[in-house]
Amino acid sequence: GMFSTYGENQPPNYDIYFGGTAPSHPATIINTLLPSGVPLSDMGAYVKQPDAMDAQTVTASTTLNIASGIIFCNASSGAVTITLPPSAAQGRYSITKTDTSANACTVATAGTDTFVGGATTSALSSQGASHSYAGSGGGLYAIF
Repeated sequence: GMFSTYGENQPPNYDIYFGGTAPSHPATIINTLLPSGVPLSDMGAYVKQPDAMDAQTVTASTTLNIASGIIFCNASSGAVTITLPPSAAQGRYSITKTDTSANACTVATAGTDTFVGGATTSALSSQGASHSYAGSGGGLYAIF
């Protein structure tokens, strides 16, 4: 199983895995002692550092094909629609409008996915406007 140390108003920190083998990506064994005196490493616990997030600038409508990422939206040449991958991928995306134009950067869900509340689009209308989006895996995206 997995326990994530994500908290309200905090960026992702570390994922802790218990049991089984180390995840397929690089992991380190925790050598911290539990109150009972049993090292977590004896329980098969591993800490995975946060995945590096790809960063890219988008200047035209596109569908994202990255697992997670930081997206800078420049709509100075015209309105831009950024379609998120299916929520089943459970990706995390931070999208910021970088230009001063009146053109919107619109974030859209894929297929039958929706944002919590039922909307299928989220607009970033002014320079510096930014939201983070997290796929639930169940057809929903949360907006932060």
